[in-house]
Amino acid sequence: MHAMNRAIATVTATLSMGRYDAATVTTIHGFSTKKIIPVYQRYDATTAYVSISDADRCPNLHYAATIHHGIDIGEFAIHPNPGEHLLFFGRIHPDKGTAHAIEVARRCGRRLDIAGIHINFFFVIFIAAGFTAIWGVILGAPTLRLRGDYLAI
Repeated sequence: MHAMNRAIATVTATLSMGRYDAATVTTIHGFSTKKIIPVYQRYDATTAYVSISDADRCPNLHYAATIHHGIDIGEFAIHPNPGEHLLFFGRIHPDKGTAHAIEVARRCGRRLDIAGIHINFFFVIFIAAGFTAIWGVILGAPTLRLRGDYLAI
């Protein structure tokens, strides 16, 4: 099994501890907080960890490999007549370099186009409320039919 997030990593590590015969590999995409490291340490002997860069590794964990995420810039030629703008394409997150791209564009005096995923907190709350309401009706409808006398209260 391959896990790419902390919650799934914990579950798959537990599965690999003899309850099920399942080898697990967990890709660690950096640590949002050092408080999560003890969880990884707990399963270090039973789970193969993969890092996305050597810089993102924790010295207290054992890694099976480093698999770099990104592109080989050697595969791309420098355009002889580049455009006037810059592009940042990636997840909009403080750890992903958006602020650095903005600073580079400012210093160069060039327009910066930013494209990527960023979900507004209030949008997520709105979607969650709608999802909850729908499931409340689906699950509550049979109960209301069984206890119709309570509707008058």
